[in-house]
Amino acid sequence: MNKKGFTLFEMLVVLTILSLATSLTVSSFSFLAASWGFQQQVRDLQAMLSKARYKAVFENRPIRISLENRRIALQTKPTENWEDELTMPIKKGLQVSMNAKPVFQPHGLAAPLCSIVIEDRIRRATITITMAGRIRTRRE
Repeated sequence: MNKKGFTLFEMLVVLTILSLATSLTVSSFSFLAASWGFQQQVRDLQAMLSKARYKAVFENRPIRISLENRRIALQTKPTENWEDELTMPIKKGLQVSMNAKPVFQPHGLAAPLCSIVIEDRIRRATITITMAGRIRTRRE
């Protein structure tokens, strides 16, 4: 007897294999998306720090970087108090910590020495602002 077509068992095996392959693909894409989000946050913070340094030099006034309420702020001091000029939210799933609030001076230097740590469940990056105002990033 010559049968044409597939049995129910053969169809179930194929569907099981396809569902396993799909679940592996989706999990790898979610890992990549988390990695992209982490890298983007590090790059955005580097850009903000560079902007703060150049802004201090070109506008001839001190600019401070602050971390408050899950956002990083570039602050100016037009009067007695520091005021937010630009803010950047911290992406969901990331932890950011700072050991100081660095102030970029009009001559390009920064004080005090500061380290900013960005981390998620897997990755960690440390951005260091030197007294000379240089911004260095180390990924671990």
